Amino acid sequence: PRCDTKAPDFTCAQVCKGLDGCGFDFGDCMSDCLSNISFFEQDLPQCLEPWAGLNRCLAALPTEDLCNFSSPPSCVAETAAYEACFQ
Repeated sequence: PRCDTKAPDFTCAQVCKGLDGCGFDFGDCMSDCLSNISFFEQDLPQCLEPWAGLNRCLAALPTEDLCNFSSPPSCVAETAAYEACFQ
């Protein structure tokens, strides 16, 4: 069976792989990211998909864009959807 590329745990692996290229520890990133899944499932289920969508968008960025935290914002629509889910 193939992985579900929209599954939250898969998006964690994608974004953490990208952030590993920025100097973040992959294992630490995965631990943090995977713990967010259960938080969203239990406390903010409406935010799980927007959060995973933001992870997918960030993971698709070139490393130099993902690692440039002072650059203009990327993933504007995904960020807006994620922020809106808290309201």
